[in-house]
Amino acid sequence: MVKRILCFIMIVLLSITNTGCWDKVEIDQRGFVGVIMIDMAPPGYEENDEESMRDTPDSDSGIDKMIKVTYAFPIASALAGESGGGGDKPSTMSISSVAPTMDRASRYVDSRVSRRLFLGFTQVVIFGEDFLKNPDKVKEVIDYLRRNPELGRSMRVLVSKGEASKVAEVEPKDEKLLSVHIRGVLNNETSNGRILDMTFNEFIVSLLGTGCVVLPKLVVKDDEIKIAGLGLIKDYKLIGYLPEYDSLYFNTLVGKRKSGSIDVDVDGIKVNYVIRNLSKKIKVLNDDPSNFEISINIRTEGALLSGETEREFYDDEFISKIEQELNKEDEENCKFVINKLQKEFNIDALNISDSLRKYYPDTWEKVKDRWEIIYPNIKIIPVFENKVRRIGTVK
Repeated sequence: MVKRILCFIMIVLLSITNTGCWDKVEIDQRGFVGVIMIDMAPPGYEENDEESMRDTPDSDSGIDKMIKVTYAFPIASALAGESGGGGDKPSTMSISSVAPTMDRASRYVDSRVSRRLFLGFTQVVIFGEDFLKNPDKVKEVIDYLRRNPELGRSMRVLVSKGEASKVAEVEPKDEKLLSVHIRGVLNNETSNGRILDMTFNEFIVSLLGTGCVVLPKLVVKDDEIKIAGLGLIKDYKLIGYLPEYDSLYFNTLVGKRKSGSIDVDVDGIKVNYVIRNLSKKIKVLNDDPSNFEISINIRTEGALLSGETEREFYDDEFISKIEQELNKEDEENCKFVINKLQKEFNIDALNISDSLRKYYPDTWEKVKDRWEIIYPNIKIIPVFENKVRRIGTVK
């Protein structure tokens, strides 16, 4: 009996001492990718690798369907301020790889750098506009990204005007890391209301749900990054853009506008209204498929930040006029954006179908089979109720 107990103890001790992570990689041997940029590769370009494309299952995709994947990750020595680094030493390194698949692109990079790529801290994914015009490749890449266990669902997704890899050439002046700089610009949505913040989880849910998704547009100009405007994606394909000014009202219509200001003239006086709170509700006014009509009811609360007037205070009558003018201004601009989405692009970017499915299931059953035909012709009425809650400075 004693021998059996000793044997059992020995087995337990051996199993504990031999337990470990067989695929463990030390932290100082990892390349922590902050930004992933994905483009279509130039025609006829192929990564110089010993593997023959003809001997792999991916060869059917053809050279013209190769993708270019660029990874940006920090240089540890530069961030640590090691001696001899100098003040001008870049803090971020980028490396590109051309391959038929994301997995192979990653393997190609691993064979060229001393650190193993780790995607667990990736903050931003940027798609080039040419890449987003190839729906088959888009499906393939997105499937890889959403199944990759390292990637987090909170990383941000953007579309680049032009090549996404050009973003890696930018050296931010206010941050050491490119990923931190881009996230910082996106966080400014709270101050201007014109930037759409799209997480990877929201991106996947929208794309797999309605087939329509809207991404913030990134532009590289004069060695700087600007995020302005929106890219419209339908059925895994980029179909167009909304300009920066329209993005303010798009964010309003989808209830994502957290701030932003509007200037209006009332009785010859220019006043500036800043939104602090916003709520949105969709109502079906007529569910007849031949005369379908809905309203998007938006209520905001905000403050008059400044006004060019000699008045020391605004009376209730004048404030009421301001609110009416704000309602009129918002409704006109939102109608313009709605008309673009319906008539020019035929994209349900406002997720009307999703709202009907959730809150008006009986109505949705009537129209779901013909939604693509019905949607461009439905009447969408924006209805605003702006409320001035505070009055700021007067100059």
